[in-house]
Amino acid sequence: MNEFAIKTINLSKKFGNAFVVENLSINIKVGEIYGFIGKNGAGKTTTIRMITGVAAPSSGEIQLFNNHEQSKKDAARKRIGVLIDQPALYPNMTYYENLEVNRLQRGIPGRECIEEVSDLLGLEEYENKKVKNYSLGMKQKLGMAIALLGNPELLILDEPINGLDPVAIVEIRELLKTLRKERNMTILISSHNLGELYQLATCFGIIHKGRLLEELTLKELDEKCKISLNIKVDDTNKAVLILENQLNTQNFKVLQDNTIKLYDYVDDVKTVSKILTSNGVNIEQLVSAGDSLEDYFVNLIGGASR
Repeated sequence: MNEFAIKTINLSKKFGNAFVVENLSINIKVGEIYGFIGKNGAGKTTTIRMITGVAAPSSGEIQLFNNHEQSKKDAARKRIGVLIDQPALYPNMTYYENLEVNRLQRGIPGRECIEEVSDLLGLEEYENKKVKNYSLGMKQKLGMAIALLGNPELLILDEPINGLDPVAIVEIRELLKTLRKERNMTILISSHNLGELYQLATCFGIIHKGRLLEELTLKELDEKCKISLNIKVDDTNKAVLILENQLNTQNFKVLQDNTIKLYDYVDDVKTVSKILTSNGVNIEQLVSAGDSLEDYFVNLIGGASR
């Protein structure tokens, strides 16, 4: 049986009469890095708050490590490290004092965990500096260190690379990959940096206006975003018949704007062009292209203008 670190079933949250999250069912297996994607206001942070117990659902079910009973879920939440929005920090304390306060609040035995996360995040260089003098990126790194105290089995991060410089972003990416590989840590990460998520996540959930549009693995995403010939013609139906009957392929799809994405013949543009034109089809566009995660997301939600 697959063990799920997080599973939600028809999870909903209403504020007044408006749904912020509606009938959301996500499935995150143990050991996965789950990229949670959506525009501002899509419901990502609200979902994370319900999973972590900060907010109560209006309806639906949350399971943590295959536990759905409330008492067991409360115990399971002790196995979770969380960074939501801006980390709550004590500005007049150093990073070490902030970590110590959090360690005591959470009942984590021994101070070795502070040394461990300080080393992981490279916090020692801030040893004598109070948090009020930290940059936004430094505060984000401290927030992640707090989330990693006690070596959680599940790490939930909401916009963790906000304010980080490019070098720090790469360091965090490699750290998260290492935590998954060496500790089998499950990671749920929400980010607007889709290019970074693509390099990190092993599976994705795409949410729009509170509803889950799609869940897919990295392999499935790569298949959907693979290189294609994008063809626009004056008669799409006729072109489709030509592709099927004369080029002997059904390895294509027709988008809402009548663009044909052909996944065969990507290295033989001349043949495609010759067959179409010789059969009286006027070609308006014939280009080779591959979608990025950002392209795929925008197309899935119906275009950036929406």
